[in-house]
Amino acid sequence: MKKIRFNQTLIFTPVLLVLFSLVQCSPKMYNTGKDFAAAGNYQDAIDQFTKQIELKPEFTDAYIARAQAYEKLGNPTEAANDYKRATTFDAKNASNFYNAGRLYFDLKDYNEAISMLSKATTLDKKHVNAYKLKLKSNIELKDYEKALKESDAVLALEQNPTNYYWHAFVHEKL
Repeated sequence: MKKIRFNQTLIFTPVLLVLFSLVQCSPKMYNTGKDFAAAGNYQDAIDQFTKQIELKPEFTDAYIARAQAYEKLGNPTEAANDYKRATTFDAKNASNFYNAGRLYFDLKDYNEAISMLSKATTLDKKHVNAYKLKLKSNIELKDYEKALKESDAVLALEQNPTNYYWHAFVHEKL
């Protein structure tokens, strides 16, 4: 009986040590990626963040950092997808929804932009930039009724000539 327990310990101890070392490695990869990004070496940063994500797929900060690196390299599609993936694990961060929406808007995927930006404004009712991009997305889709609603929300938060211009523009289209 004691021999069986001793053998089980010999088998499980190395397995636990390997798993523990993998968990310990993952923040190191993330930090190495941040160092690469700070030095402007974005492709190496992406590689490190990707390794981090492979080890710990729910590590939201790695998705966000990789999205920022993709943006620096001029790859908005991958950046938008990473911000969107980050929202899966952190559904209460309006900034991630906004950044995904901003990039989908730039990619002319207006429906996806509206979806992401709507979640941002649900979480942060005063997110003026999210409302502005929803307004512009609805204009691009020629959905002027929804654009007017967004324009009203923007004006309620921030009255300035540009916002009045967009409000008048939408009224003219209606």
